[in-house]
Amino acid sequence: MLFGPCNNQNSAFYFPEVPKNDNWNQKAFVYIATTWKNQPIKTDEMDPKLFKKDEIPYEQMWKTDSFWLPHILNGQKVKADFLFMKNPVTQDFEVVKHQLSCSV
Repeated sequence: MLFGPCNNQNSAFYFPEVPKNDNWNQKAFVYIATTWKNQPIKTDEMDPKLFKKDEIPYEQMWKTDSFWLPHILNGQKVKADFLFMKNPVTQDFEVVKHQLSCSV
């Protein structure tokens, strides 16, 4: 159970090269809670772990996390838009453009 969660981020992720009927475009919201009751538990989608700020494993996370998470951890609110395009060599999706605005 979370106490006093606060919405700290609104983000949009765009994949224009993916057919619209596959619907990869998405919006995400991040909520921060500084106190909670009980312990987080592992689910099919997440295995919660705690890290020190300077030990966050960004290389194991979504590519966009390193853009916005440091701002959230410093107490800022973030609005971000990310545009992904497919790399013609690797066929991986890469961030080709992003817009980030922060406020207190």
